Amino acid sequence: MLGRTFDPDASLKLIVEEKCTVILGVPTLFQVWMNSPQFENADFSHVRFFHQRRRTVPALFVQAWSEKKGVVMRQGYGLTEVGVNCFSMTDEDALRKLGSVGKPIFHSEMRLVDADCNDVPIGETGETDHQRRSRSRGLLEHN
Repeated sequence: MLGRTFDPDASLKLIVEEKCTVILGVPTLFQVWMNSPQFENADFSHVRFFHQRRRTVPALFVQAWSEKKGVVMRQGYGLTEVGVNCFSMTDEDALRKLGSVGKPIFHSEMRLVDADCNDVPIGETGETDHQRRSRSRGLLEHN
């Protein structure tokens, strides 16, 4: 659901009324919802999971959603040219592996590479190299 403007109370009300099953957003969005007066009485029993991306969130934040609302808060990772979600994780891993984005989703491969596109050893820093059938050939220039 998209709106012309963002209203935390109205959006929470819509999620409940429309019985949305998967909610995607950034950590700031979920924090704003937690601070909304609508949050306390919001029934999320129809939601399969909440999926947040953009940055890792503190463990207490994920646990708060789980304890207060009984919902799973999954962390994820996506790229414009590869898709909004490149990785996925199970509900169990969402709490057990806080800070992880999970495993590459189906029909995709991911490697961690150095500046010369060589695979880096486990534990080393690198950049992600994604291969996916739906990958864009390039990005449009926005002026």
